[in-house]
Parts: sequence; C-alpha cells; structure tokens
Amino acid sequence: MPNSADVLSWSTLTPAVNEMKAPNAFLKNMLFSRDITVPTRNIELSFLNRGRQIAPFVERNGAAIMTEGRNESFRVITPPHIRVKRPMTPSELLEKRRPGSVIFPGAGGIQRAMREYMASELAMLADDITNSEEYLCAMALQGAVSYSVADQAAFTITFPRDAAHDYALGAGDRWNETTASFRKDFLDAAQLVNDAVSLNVTDVILGADAADAFLADAPGELSSLLDIRRMSTGTVDLTQQIAESGALFLGTYVHGIRVWRYGRQVDVNGVATDLIRPKYAEFVARTPAAQFVTYYGAIEDMKAIGAGRVLQSKRFSKSWEQEDPSARMLLVESNPMPVMRRPDATVSVQVLA
Repeated sequence: MPNSADVLSWSTLTPAVNEMKAPNAFLKNMLFSRDITVPTRNIELSFLNRGRQIAPFVERNGAAIMTEGRNESFRVITPPHIRVKRPMTPSELLEKRRPGSVIFPGAGGIQRAMREYMASELAMLADDITNSEEYLCAMALQGAVSYSVADQAAFTITFPRDAAHDYALGAGDRWNETTASFRKDFLDAAQLVNDAVSLNVTDVILGADAADAFLADAPGELSSLLDIRRMSTGTVDLTQQIAESGALFLGTYVHGIRVWRYGRQVDVNGVATDLIRPKYAEFVARTPAAQFVTYYGAIEDMKAIGAGRVLQSKRFSKSWEQEDPSARMLLVESNPMPVMRRPDATVSVQVLA
C-alpha cells in the first residue's frame, strides 16, 4: 500500500473505514434497562423473607400456638465509581490529519475535523463506561460483583441469592454426555425460581461452550422435540444470525424458555474476559416483577455540586484547559450498579466440567 503522505502522486481519497468496536450492551438492555438515579453515594436494599408454612392445628378449646414472623434484612451498597479522562494537545488538534480528511484543508476544514475529533474522543469514553456497565451486569447474574486491580479500586458486592441457585451438574448429567437431559435441567431451574419468588423462567443465556454442547445435542433430545410426527414442546431456530449485540437467539425450548448464546468478551485491564462464563447456563425470569434495575449514585464532582447542588445523573462530563503545557482534558464520570432486587429470580448452572 502506498504511503498516504506521498503528495507527489495522484491519489483518490476514500471515506475512513470505522472498525471501532461497538460497546457491549446486550445484558444491560435485556435485563437491567430500568435506570434509577439517586442523590446519594450509598444505596440501601431491604428484604422481607418468610417461607411457606402451614398454620398449626390445635385441640378444640386449646391455646393458640405462637408462630414465627417474617425476617427483615438490610444491605447497603456503594456503586462502583468510574472516572475516565483523555488529553488533547494543540498539536493533536491542529497538526494531525485525520483518516478520511483532505490533505490541504482550509481553516473551516480544520475546525470541522477538530470538532469531530473531540466528539469522537468523548464517545470513546462513553463506550468504555457502557462496557463497564455490561461487565457489571454479567457479574450480577453470577450473584456477586467483584473487582480487584493493583493501585486501583477493589470491591466485592454480594447479592443475597440462595446458595441452591448456583450449582454444577454431576457426571452423567453434563450436556456433552449422552445420558444428559436438557428438559430436566430446564425444569429444575424453573422450579427453583418459581419456588423462591413465584416467577417463571423466561430466558436462559448460554456461554459459548454451553451453547455448542446444547446444539451438539449429545442426548438427542432436540431432534425428538422437533419431530413433526409428535406434538413439539419446543423449537430451535438454526436460521438465526448473530446480532450486532453479539447475542444469538437459538429459539424457544421447553416450557416456552427462550435460549440465547452470548459469547462476547470484554477487555478487563488487559485480560480478555467472557461476559457469560463459557460453561454456564444463566436462567433468568425476564419480567418487571423480578425488579432488575440499574442504580446510578450521585455525581461526586465539584463542577456538578456547585453551590450546594446535588446532581442525579447517569453520567457527567466536563472539560478544562491546562495552561502550561497547553492541553485540554475531557472527563466523564458515572456510578452505575446493576441490582437484582429479587436475586432468586436467577439460577446459574455449570453444565460442563
């Protein structure tokens, strides 16, 4: 390919090819799309718990029996704090030619390129925060959000999900074995959710390896369900394509449960990390009654607080000039926390060893 800086030969200018990756947002849009901004840093979650118990029977004319009341619990969480910034120098804005721009621009062309570059830089910061939100959503599905990097933040937020809602299939039941039973595993997960919160599982999101095993169908259940000679209780659609979100809809299986494959990864401090664990199936009740929300804590910046104000916002951005050496900084802040207010509306099943 000839050097693009060669101005002594004829060249044809073509539009720049944009290969900047769109941010991940499938889980956020699917499950945690309800956004709530709050005016404080800390957020209190309260829970009322009581099992299904019968009223005891007593003898006629006998004394009443004291019964147990409900359990009340409180948890206070602090949303993760995100503040990212990018520098812009005069030479970067004035002297550097951008992809797709002409070689000999006038002042108007330079100004236009500068505005487009500044908007692009701000969009990159916003995309990184969107990826962080998706990462938090994926961790929340696992029952706990954990992050620890040297010289950066370290935190763990655990949701009060019943331990029985996170388990691994044993030998003979794993999805790559002929003795496995997809139908039983779907029903077991659905029963757990229904017993716990009286909701029905609507969707299951499979990691890449789990989806491969599901489609490989070692036990041969998919083909029998699709046999046109008998009543089909589920369908698997092999004509679907991977969506821009990275998710692949495989179809509707038993009990009307929608099956998804989500094999996207995100860069977490230089490490490619699967959003859905490859060997897991995440069963969820995708319904407003599950109360999955994303809380956004108050913006903690003096430019936002001003003279005694409180800013409730999903994101806050600002820019400022540095005098010497001359530069302009762009900064974006956000304090997101996806919360499963009814965490037992989910079940995590490791379907492969």
